[in-house]
Amino acid sequence: MAADGEERTYGIWGFAALFVVIIAVGTWAVLSYGTYDRDPTEVLSPGPSTTAAEATTTTEPVPLTLLDGTPAPEEVEDIIVVPGQHTYVFRLPEEWEGQPTDSAVPPSIVDLADDEQHVTISMACVISDGSRPDAVRITEDPYEINVTPVVTGLSFGPPCGEESIAGIFTVAFEEPVGSRRLVVTPPNADVRMGPLR
Repeated sequence: MAADGEERTYGIWGFAALFVVIIAVGTWAVLSYGTYDRDPTEVLSPGPSTTAAEATTTTEPVPLTLLDGTPAPEEVEDIIVVPGQHTYVFRLPEEWEGQPTDSAVPPSIVDLADDEQHVTISMACVISDGSRPDAVRITEDPYEINVTPVVTGLSFGPPCGEESIAGIFTVAFEEPVGSRRLVVTPPNADVRMGPLR
């Protein structure tokens, strides 16, 4: 007991015991009586029954098209499009699978058509005889159009013949050249195309 003038103190154990009793009574009441009964507001009807469907779908490949809507040549395997840039990826011979190859930017002749929206790119053979176009990247902005051709050939193949051509490709630009500069990437430039296949 506290003397006169001293504060009276209580032990915490009495409050802890009271708290445990209240929790126990509340838990017993919920388990015994549950919550109040409610009438459902809506009775759901059983859902539709499903059966195994026999789906027969036929998918036809979507033909690749150039920017002007014309079909891409059959040697074009894919067209990678990002804003302001189109990369045309060419099919390489199956017999090259597993053989070492090299790629390079070849000397190229770019011939602009009269409509200034189409260009024909003649790519020289640079790696070995039988070199093929691997990719052509066209980058357009309001000030210039950059054409980057890449040729691939067998690393240990016979040398290219004099003035032999690896390939010729005609492509359309998004808009006519107009006052923009037309720039062709110089031969043997260090170019990073990223994964094409």
